[in-house]
Amino acid sequence: MVILAPLLAPVAKTLGIDLVHFGIIMMSNLAIGMMTPPIGVNLYVVCDTAKVKIEGMFPYLVRYFAALVAGVLFITYVP
Repeated sequence: MVILAPLLAPVAKTLGIDLVHFGIIMMSNLAIGMMTPPIGVNLYVVCDTAKVKIEGMFPYLVRYFAALVAGVLFITYVP
């Protein structure tokens, strides 16, 4: 985020994308990235805290993941 935001913000501004809208899209995508393996840090923390295996979380995670993806698509295409 620290590396990509300063690189992509001028590109978004050049393309006519509002920077606040662009920031919200970036943060929403980051939320999805933080819960998907293999880099899903939030998923690992929750599983360790709850003493549950990651495989046991997947059935519950699918619905939440689908809702997040639908939200990102809505945020992206409906300014």
